Amino acid sequence: MSKNRRIPFGYMMQNGIITTNPAEVLAVLTIFSEYMAGKSFLSIAINMKVPYSENKIWNKNMVKRVLENEKYLGTDVYPQLISEDVFRKVNERKSAKATSLCIIPDELREIRNLTVCKECGKRLFRTKAELWDCRNHECRPFLFKMTDEMLTGAILNILNTVIANSMLIEAEAAVSEYISTSEIHCKQSEIDRAIDNGTKTAEEIRNDILRLAELKYKHCTYSDVNQKTELLKSLIDSRNQLNTLDIGLLRSCIKRIWRCINRLEHGPKYCKSPTIDEEPLHNAIVRAINEFYNCSDDVANILKSAADAVLSGSNDNEIKQIEQRLKDIDQARNDFVNLIATGACAPNSLDDEFARLYSEEEKLSQKLLSLKAQANTESNGLSDEIKADIDNSSFELRQYDDVLVRKIVECVKILNKEEISVTFKGGYEIKSELLT
Repeated sequence: MSKNRRIPFGYMMQNGIITTNPAEVLAVLTIFSEYMAGKSFLSIAINMKVPYSENKIWNKNMVKRVLENEKYLGTDVYPQLISEDVFRKVNERKSAKATSLCIIPDELREIRNLTVCKECGKRLFRTKAELWDCRNHECRPFLFKMTDEMLTGAILNILNTVIANSMLIEAEAAVSEYISTSEIHCKQSEIDRAIDNGTKTAEEIRNDILRLAELKYKHCTYSDVNQKTELLKSLIDSRNQLNTLDIGLLRSCIKRIWRCINRLEHGPKYCKSPTIDEEPLHNAIVRAINEFYNCSDDVANILKSAADAVLSGSNDNEIKQIEQRLKDIDQARNDFVNLIATGACAPNSLDDEFARLYSEEEKLSQKLLSLKAQANTESNGLSDEIKADIDNSSFELRQYDDVLVRKIVECVKILNKEEISVTFKGGYEIKSELLT
């Protein structure tokens, strides 16, 4: 368990007197210097090499405490480490930074809530310098500056374009549509064969038909595109051209603003991906995941192999420990023999040790045989049970799960307005329709 420091960082007790610790003094000077150079508490903490105290890693609160510690100015007990001028400038800068507010107008706050990065899907970040960027460490940063004016201007231009040309949002879509799948075809063929061959009872065929009806119902889509189109038209029909952004209209009309990195960095010719609504995209990914899990024999084989590997190693740790101990016993016995052979010990002086080693070796050998036999018996039975469960189980994802998608999906490609390609980790690729 780590201990709290009783003596401030930079000092140490030597011969009953508090004196400076050279390595820590250098670290204190570095902290003050880097903060004055503009670095944040966190970045300074990350780069610290000298430990703050035993088993304690630096954090931004520790850096803050160092910058605020007036003992570094010198007292009757503590030698001076920092000049008054440097200490004053650092703390003035810290106070000014703490009291400065990043005031964001209402319209920009609403845009910030709607705007996400096309690359990773995370919300964009607005800096105090009124610039927009993606702060997700897994995503690449923007290669150019995007200002408030650029973003609001682009949104205002789109809204005015739609107000002037309402036909741009005209859309006709079937209210409901049935999409057949390989699972449905297989079930239909199974029912047809059972009826033709008489291999199932009437009750069994009835249950299969009900199951088929359930599958078909699940793959019937419903689209509210027509209703949404009429709603949007009613919102903009009586509108005049906007000179400033209308927050109410923005909130009513826009669901999410996707920012495509390639398009903004290099222009439209480098990004031909169409604008896709989030809901159809999520639904298409869900269908691809379900098809991947339900139709891939390779997935079942992988799961079975994994089950064998886990079960075969269920007692591995204990078995390995016993085998290592048996080797140690054998080595100890050889060492005793060498001691006797060289005359370092009398021949009868180690009889008790030999007896103890022999007794322990016999017990461990019997236990080792028992563990191996038990592991083989249990793993074989449990492995057969798990494999049967894998063969009989079915997986169905009912709604989009961002955590699951990030774990199993390598990438999603927008092929066109009607279709996407989902590549799973491991190389499997499945195409899925975008149903509106």
